[in-house]
Amino acid sequence: ASQFGDESSGGGGGGGAGQVPASSRADAAGQMPGQPSAEQPSQRAFAVDCEFIQVRQGKGPDAREFSVTVSVGIVSEMLETILYARVRMPARCQLWDDSFARTIGNLEPDWNMGIRVDIACALVREFVDDGHILVGWQIEQDLKGLKLEDILTGKREQIVDLSEEFKTTQGNKCQLSEAYREIFGRAGTAHDACGDARMTMELYNWWQAHNMQPTSLRLCWYYVKWHSWRPTARFAASFVSNVDGGGNIEEYEAFRWKVLRPERSDRSTCIEELDDPRRREYVLKFRTDSERVAYFNLVKRRLCALHHCEAPTSRTLDTLTRCEYPSVTGDQYNLFR
Repeated sequence: ASQFGDESSGGGGGGGAGQVPASSRADAAGQMPGQPSAEQPSQRAFAVDCEFIQVRQGKGPDAREFSVTVSVGIVSEMLETILYARVRMPARCQLWDDSFARTIGNLEPDWNMGIRVDIACALVREFVDDGHILVGWQIEQDLKGLKLEDILTGKREQIVDLSEEFKTTQGNKCQLSEAYREIFGRAGTAHDACGDARMTMELYNWWQAHNMQPTSLRLCWYYVKWHSWRPTARFAASFVSNVDGGGNIEEYEAFRWKVLRPERSDRSTCIEELDDPRRREYVLKFRTDSERVAYFNLVKRRLCALHHCEAPTSRTLDTLTRCEYPSVTGDQYNLFR
């Protein structure tokens, strides 16, 4: 395994060389970043965020898959929670994929519980009709989930999509948590739609206090590249039946699945950059170095389990801030050194 940094990657969270100045993290009056001003404006702002699951409707060739809203959060510019509610799944739908809502959103998998989506829809529409501002992070998806696509065209001047205002120095989009961490110097603690809406509103208050100018963020990816590996026939036989010893694709797929794959709950922090069974190359990129270290420890635990050897202490494995592997660009690693 090799690990290396990259400050010029494209895609959803590529990097750059600029950085938000430290002096910009608090305004001239000493107001804490993300906090609203004491004077409440006549035109208010409301941050909206939704959580989704994938469902399927119909049978056979006519069946279709689509996303439905299962949770909605609305927070005012004063950081007051206006609404946080579960939204029930529409009738005559079959659950297809709820892994993100369960693992990241921490929602109990009872998708028939909650308010009807039109109740949340009516509240958001009322805000817009009263002339207020809607704020979101990639808000187009949230408005579509609330069946409010018409607002995107008819009331566009009242919509603020902060994912267009906070980008990397190379102009690439990033995640809400990345922008929040870079601006405020701390990690966001959101685990649901309401928490995401609160983080979005804190960013909006900061952005508004800094003249509503586009903000460039210094972000980078942390890579792991698996390559040129070939388990012994004895080791491969522990997870692939009828191994031919020739390094076939079945052997690679089994090893990648049982040893190298990230946890499913890590989808928001880890992206598969390359998966090439024929060349035996598997490349992952992580949002932070601590997340990459946690992944190395996960792989080590799995290898120990396959070898029936003694794993490192649980304290070492569970402490993400303790970097067992030095972060040196291009370094090569033996996981059992």
